This record gives sequence, structure tokens and C-alpha cells, in this order.
Amino acid sequence: MPELSIVVVNWNAAPYLRACLQSIIQNSPPFPYEVIVVDNSSEDGSASLVEKDFSFVLLIKNKQNTGFARAANQGWQSSQGKYTLFLNPDTLLFADTLKKAVEVMEKEKGVGILGGLSFNGKGEINPSAYPIPSSLRLLAFITGLNRLFAVSRWEKAKKRRYSGYIQGSFLLIRRQLLEELGGFDENFFMYGEDIDLCLRAWKKGWKVLYDPEIRLIHYGGKSRDERWPIIQDYIRSFLYFYQKHFGISQTARIRLVAQASLLFLALSKIVENPLFPRRGQEEAREIMRFRASLSPKIKKPKHYPPYFYFAGIRINNFNHPEALAAIEAVLRHQEPSFLFTPNAHHIILLQKDESFRQAYQKASLVFADGMSLLFASYLLGTPLRARLAGADIFSEICGLAASLGQSVFLLGGERGEEQKAIIKIKKFWPRLRAKAYSPPYGFENDPQETEKIIQLIREFSPDILLCFLGSPKTEKWLSKHYSQLPVSLAASLGAALSYFIGRKKRAPSFLRRLGLEWLWRFAHEPRRLWKRYLIGNALFLGILIKELNHRWKGEK
Repeated sequence: MPELSIVVVNWNAAPYLRACLQSIIQNSPPFPYEVIVVDNSSEDGSASLVEKDFSFVLLIKNKQNTGFARAANQGWQSSQGKYTLFLNPDTLLFADTLKKAVEVMEKEKGVGILGGLSFNGKGEINPSAYPIPSSLRLLAFITGLNRLFAVSRWEKAKKRRYSGYIQGSFLLIRRQLLEELGGFDENFFMYGEDIDLCLRAWKKGWKVLYDPEIRLIHYGGKSRDERWPIIQDYIRSFLYFYQKHFGISQTARIRLVAQASLLFLALSKIVENPLFPRRGQEEAREIMRFRASLSPKIKKPKHYPPYFYFAGIRINNFNHPEALAAIEAVLRHQEPSFLFTPNAHHIILLQKDESFRQAYQKASLVFADGMSLLFASYLLGTPLRARLAGADIFSEICGLAASLGQSVFLLGGERGEEQKAIIKIKKFWPRLRAKAYSPPYGFENDPQETEKIIQLIREFSPDILLCFLGSPKTEKWLSKHYSQLPVSLAASLGAALSYFIGRKKRAPSFLRRLGLEWLWRFAHEPRRLWKRYLIGNALFLGILIKELNHRWKGEK
């Protein structure tokens, strides 16, 4: 497992990204590390550059620019390291930068976040640690007066000290703290997310340390060249930050400062363009339109935490691309991992089956299969972003395995289904090496049959084991025998195999979107499923009411 995960969020900075990745290679630390690049839909060939020249990098390609905070969360949620370094693409490392940074974190146990001294492209000191910003700083930034105080900031940059916050261009944080905080607040699109993260760390009792012995070059602003869009995003972030942490009255004061500063900026545009008055007037009008748009109340968008905790288990809060990236990270690192897909039935069984609960505690990837869990997450105020059904994940895993040159072993399903599945897999993914076996009913109580299954898997030596034995049988069997199996990923995917070969028909997509797939299944298999859905749903509702009661009382 890597000691350090380096997450680089990139948007249209291809030349700098190349230099940054080369800098990491040339100045590699003396311990295992990984690099994850999250590309926010760049149009300059950044993603192709990484795929072609840096194959060791885990690349996450977003279809649109999701902003820094969202992309950074994607990166660390797909990582494995004890420490996570958020690094801008327009940075270059010194020979011992990474080594020194991790050594400081190992020594300073109370430090949760660490930053270092950066230089710009001219070799001048570029301060990267500040106190929590005030309204005066906002005024100075908008008007450009902050440049007058550069000398005093440079002198202060040479001193090791605890700081209000560290800039996100080089921000090293403990994974333990990231999980405790839930990562970056995704309501910040650009700017301010680093300030918010550090302030929340201080509130949790962690320290934020600036150490000038940790050095790097940061060119600055290479994903954005124009100052006016930066000012707009900065003001929006500043208002949201103050509303979140300091309340309505402080936010109102900040808004007045922003509006006064923008009025000064608009007037300056007219004065500084006497030879081209029309251009100055157009720029001033644009500034005044933005000034008028600053609403008295900043609407707070939804924030999705990285995990949903419910009934004793932890569920990953991924959308489909992030789920695939997490699976790919497991396969690339070849770290033994479980993938379970809970639904309401699992939640009920977990309340009374200790061995089933222990199996879930070993799972590193837990994806919500049932819509009931999504409804529960919304009621409990920690909404899950997507339903990740085993039937959908199955095909995605097979496609991913084929692209990585890895192999799969299918265990379970009705007798005869396994061979049909192999034929269909070969049709869709001709290069995927696959084998299947369907054990007889009651195999889990037969030591000879269990030994036979383990031997079959060992002989084939797959990278991935996909199980379709039913719950809780699959999870408990894997928990008991996984140490004997030579696989990186073992996944329990329910009835996915039956859907894949066409023995069972899935509900129409509109029913799935409405959360009524259970009703479709009940209509097709009433004898088998009536107890699970009619009685089980009532039991699940009781568990949900109990969880709601705990949250209302402030219990964890």
C-alpha cells in the first residue's frame, strides 16, 4: 500500500501538467507512492498526454468541469495512501520535497495539514500560508492593493509557524483527517475550499503547519489567465465561506465590502481607458452587473459527504464514474478488497447476524444497490449520489478487466448459467480471460466442495472473483476463505449473472428510476419474495425510524 497519494486536479494546463509529473518522477521519495490525475474536461489534450506518456498515473476523466473541490474529492476517494498531497499542475518539486513533507507529518502527530514555501517562475518567494481572511483582505484583493504588502509577506514566509490555512497548490493532509472532515466542501467551485478545509481541521483539534524547509515552484494561475473571472469566483466563495462559518451579520458586512470594492473597480476601468472610453464603459457595466447579482442570501447547494453511515455499516457515496475509478484503483494496486452491494434485505440481516456484520466490516467498497438506502440517506440528511446496482456493476467490471488485461472467475448462479455467461462474455469482451463454476446447493456446509472451489480458483489464478451465491451466504463465505484466494477483488453481485444471461428480466428503466424495481421483482416471483418485501420493508422502516430518532437526539 502506498505511503503517499498525490492528487493533481487539472484543467487545460497540459504543458505544466507534463512538467509537474516529470518533476514527481525525477524527485520520487524513498517510499511507495501513487499519482492520481483528475482531468476536468480539458480541451488541450491533457488526458491524452497522461494516457500516452504517464501510464503509471491513475487518470480520472470528467465529462465536464466539476470544479476543484469535487475533482479533488474524486481523487482522494480513489486513493490508498496514508497521506494525501493535493498538488497543482503548475508546480515543480525539489529533490527532497516529498520526503521532508512526510517526515514532518510522521514527527508532528498533532499536525493534520502541512504546507511549504513556494517560489514563482522568477524565483521570487510566493507566500502560501495565511491567517483566516478578513473583509480587508477581500477589499485588497479586488482592488489590487494586496500587491503593496508583498515585502512584509515575503519576510513572514521564511518563518516556520502554525497558520490559519494553507493554499491548495501544495496541501498535504492525513487521510484519517480527510475522512473525518468528509473531504472538501463541494459548494466551493473554485477558491476558498482550502480555507474552509483548514478551518474545519482547526475546529476538530488538528493543527495546520507551514514549514519553509519544504520547497516547491508554483507558477500560479496557469489554468486561468484572466483576472476578472477569478475575482467573480473569489467573491462568491468568500460570501459562502463567511455565511457557513460566521453567520448572517458577518456575511452582510463582507457583502458590503465586496460591493464597495466592485464600485471602485468599475470606476477605475473608466479612468484607466481615456483613449478607449467605450471599452472602459463596457468593462465597467459588466462589473456593475455582477455587483447587482450578489444576492442578499447565498443559496447553499447540496453537499455530498464521501460516506453514508447507516445501521452499523459504511456505504461509499460514489456516482458511477467514481465507483469505476475506485474499482480500477483496487485492481491496479492489487490490494485484496471486498465489494458488497447492500439493499434493505441486507440491512435487516445485519441486525441479527454477527458473522454477516463482521464480513461487512472487512469490505473496503460498499455500493448501495437498493433504492431504499437512497431514500433513507435523504431522510437522514446525508444523500447518496447514485444507486450502484450489482447488475450494472457486473458489466462494468468485466469491461474494466478486459481493458486492463486481467481475468475474472464467476462463482455461483443456477446450474448451466455459468457456461452461458462465459459464451456471452467472450462475445462482448473477446480478450477477457474468464472461467465459471456453479457449486451445488449447500456447498458451504461441505468441506470437500469448499476445498474444490478454492482449488479451482487457485488453478485459474484470477484477478477478480465475482460471486452470485446469494446473501448472506456470499459475504460470509468470502470473509471466511478470502485469505486462501489469489484475487485482488472479490465482489458479491446478487442476481447479476441471471440478468446478464437473460434468465431473469430487469424492470423497465422508468420503474428503476422511480425506485419500484422491487415491485417488478415481486410481481414476477411472489412466492419467493413476498416475505422479503412485505414483511422486510416494514422491518426496514422500523430500522430507519430508529436511526432518525438517534440523529434527532444527537447520537452517533
